[in-house]
Amino acid sequence: MNTRNAINALKDMIRAPYAWPGGYAKVLVMSDGECLCTQCTKENYCLILRSTRDNDRSGWGAAGVDIHWEGDPLLCANCNKELPSEYGPV
Repeated sequence: MNTRNAINALKDMIRAPYAWPGGYAKVLVMSDGECLCTQCTKENYCLILRSTRDNDRSGWGAAGVDIHWEGDPLLCANCNKELPSEYGPV
């Protein structure tokens, strides 16, 4: 995903943390492969935006937004909150 699309996906996640239709919770996928919950994304928005725009290697850059469909819960890389999958474990 290019920088402009990643920034637009970040802004969209802040505005609408749930996918429509379906109401599925979105997670922010970071440039290092980790995920952030919606709350941590909102709290660190300026840092994530700057890192994404400048394409730095700190790991705070956004790679995109996704929905954790199935499998074991993910952990938010910032607060360690469990991010359950929408359809449960495989």
